[in-house]
Amino acid sequence: MDNKILDHIQILRGYAVLIVFLYHTNIEIFKNGYLGVDIFFVISGFVITKRLIEDFKKNNDIKLSIFYINRVKRILPNLVFIVSITYIFYLLFGPSDFSLFNETTFALLGISNLYYINHSKDYFENIFVDPLGHTWSLGIEEQFYLFFPIIILVTLKFISNKIFFLKIIIFSCLILSLLFFVVTFNENKQFAFYFSPFRFWEFLFGSVFYFANNKIKKNNDVFIFSILILIIIFLFTNDINYILKNFFTCLFTGLYISTYSNSKFFVQSKLVFFGNISYSFYLWHLPIIFFADLYITHIYHFDVFFSFLFTIFLSYLTYKFIEQKFRYKKFKISQIKTKFIGAFLIFFTIYIGYIKYYNNNLRLEIRNFLHYINYPNIKHDWNKRVNLKKSLNINGNLIYENCTEKSKKMDIKFYQNIKNSQNLNKVKFNKNCQVTTDNNVIFFLAGNSHMAHFIPIFNDNLKIKNFYYEHTFFNDIPLGMVNLISQKFKETYLVMNISHKNQLDKIIKQYKYLDSGIKLIIFNSTPHGQKNNEPSYIFKCVMQNIDCFLDKKIDYSVRSLDEMFNQIKFFTKLNKGKIFLFDSYNSFCMEEEDFCKVYDKQKKVIYYRDRTHILPEIKNIIVPKFNSFLEENYIIN
Repeated sequence: MDNKILDHIQILRGYAVLIVFLYHTNIEIFKNGYLGVDIFFVISGFVITKRLIEDFKKNNDIKLSIFYINRVKRILPNLVFIVSITYIFYLLFGPSDFSLFNETTFALLGISNLYYINHSKDYFENIFVDPLGHTWSLGIEEQFYLFFPIIILVTLKFISNKIFFLKIIIFSCLILSLLFFVVTFNENKQFAFYFSPFRFWEFLFGSVFYFANNKIKKNNDVFIFSILILIIIFLFTNDINYILKNFFTCLFTGLYISTYSNSKFFVQSKLVFFGNISYSFYLWHLPIIFFADLYITHIYHFDVFFSFLFTIFLSYLTYKFIEQKFRYKKFKISQIKTKFIGAFLIFFTIYIGYIKYYNNNLRLEIRNFLHYINYPNIKHDWNKRVNLKKSLNINGNLIYENCTEKSKKMDIKFYQNIKNSQNLNKVKFNKNCQVTTDNNVIFFLAGNSHMAHFIPIFNDNLKIKNFYYEHTFFNDIPLGMVNLISQKFKETYLVMNISHKNQLDKIIKQYKYLDSGIKLIIFNSTPHGQKNNEPSYIFKCVMQNIDCFLDKKIDYSVRSLDEMFNQIKFFTKLNKGKIFLFDSYNSFCMEEEDFCKVYDKQKKVIYYRDRTHILPEIKNIIVPKFNSFLEENYIIN
């Protein structure tokens, strides 16, 4: 196969990396751009099969050591350099309350896909908040390279009628991999997406087209038709089944490769060059998009144009000075140097593990230093303001270290069992979770993180003399604790937040087990943001100093709030004098407005931590309204 035919494959690589770039811009029209990765997989399968078969035909053998060394030289230098630069840049300019250590480690080890199998988000959400979220595909590719050459070598070396049996083996593996992918995808999309054996069918598609290549007639009409179909799939198939799109992308990628006939019009040097730098471009593009999205304005998609041009610039540099230098360089490393490098890597790995898992003091010192040099912390005191685990406290005692089930070595499901919850022998009070100055009125706060984020309006409120907080993961009432503490105070008010209708149903069911003198104050949640209200969105609002909002109308629709609010009002009315409703939902957003602030650029106030959690710095907005509510209902004087 001559160089001109290989050029058209390079052009396809360029197309594939371009649509992946467009996908990661998060512009709606390009939402099928992720299929560029599937194109890469087919190309890799075709090229690697071609290389291995032709190597065997030439030498009657496949030197696996040489193959693996060449793969390492091709993949590793650029990967190590760009991933390391991304990690360093993240430490300096990323949100310091999140760590990129695990993502970086697994990317460098070539097993990102295995890490993301157990990650909290799937690829279609994760890549917009993780600058290394694209490295999963390299993990799958490297794992394919690990096994595939062995299969080819064993078949060609030890089986008679070799090529025929190799075709049978490859086709059978393709069918099995595809079947497992389809079946598993319907049950566990994330596992099917990231588990490499279930994606090998795409590489094997390329292998099949290599074997069929000589039998497929070269026809530029079919070739051009394949290009058009790939473009149509990319731009106009949003409503088509995901698996079908994958399958037809692989099919027409194979046809594109195999039907091409020499065309000077199509093979242009600039297009070939873009394909040549595609690996560098792929590695660079997501980190650049990630940081451009955080720091550069979206007006006229300026951040997208900047990302594209800057990615090309850096890709050219790393292609020329790293990728090409290492790819074709012959290294002569002595035994002494090999042992030295090996010993250094082992020592470095052990040292990092020691810091991360065993030496808490050293780890804390390093973390503090990194926070100290982090730009968002220097400029906006970011970590101190948004890290709820480190900011929510009661008289200086962190609630997530003192007041949770985990901190008390309790099962998080403990309070779901009514008998357990009522058992006074199992009650575990913690003095670090309370404020007590007299025995008049106590507020017993119970619930998960959506109750916890209201603690500052009690902790920093001169009107509140006594309160206690008990974290209950599933928003249950800690019945025994509330009943017991009510015996020590003249009046006891249980305070709980309700974010969803099922939580209201649970409280109605459990409330009857409380002693008759205990009253209930209900907080009716806060406005919840949707997908755009992720921490990364809030972070860029602060970095770019722009007013940001969430849409309350969408929240009303998604959570059916009209129905929930009416049920809360009915429950309150039914128990008038015993149950009180504080309108926390409108306590910092005007009721008549459709939008709620996420960040106020004039006052430099951050309202939200994420989609659903508010920050302590808006307590001064809520406290006056809460105190008025308490006075109006004669709860405090």
